[in-house]
Amino acid sequence: MIIKKYQSGMSKKIDKAILKTMRDEKNIMNHLKLGMLYKNEGYYEDAISSFRVCVKMDADKDFTFLPAYMELGDLYLDMEDYENAKRWYGKATDCDYRDLDAKFKLALITYKTGDYINAEEQLNKILDTDDYYLEAYDLLIEIYKKLNMHDKLAETIEERESVAEELGQEEKEWQFLANYFKKHR
Repeated sequence: MIIKKYQSGMSKKIDKAILKTMRDEKNIMNHLKLGMLYKNEGYYEDAISSFRVCVKMDADKDFTFLPAYMELGDLYLDMEDYENAKRWYGKATDCDYRDLDAKFKLALITYKTGDYINAEEQLNKILDTDDYYLEAYDLLIEIYKKLNMHDKLAETIEERESVAEELGQEEKEWQFLANYFKKHR
């Protein structure tokens, strides 16, 4: 039985959570929840195994289970295994080409591997789709800092400040930076 397989060596907190959620080992959501529990407790290899069970169940039922792909991508990204992270985020975008979170994570990997120009292009495509995606502005700001592109940096900070204001977020740090760049252009 699947419960016994996952109980060995785990903390009591996870054991209790597993016993609560794993009533039906053929339920894809139970495996997703289990993987998330493992991930939250830092048991990455066990989490990967659980998410891969979701992917296998997904393939057997001939439908796509996007959350498992995203979780696998997140795990590999946390482990700095960029190739595997890229692979799983790619599968997520194959399932749903509109998924901006997967596209953002792909841009983040591109940035982390030092390809700032392609990361910038990917982020601008995200902002073309959703100009309220604040994380895309944040990463663009980091890129422009690294590339010493002061004009684009100032422009992006101002855009981000404007979007954050529209969303009703207080962004004092961004306001300060925007004012600083206005004065020092």
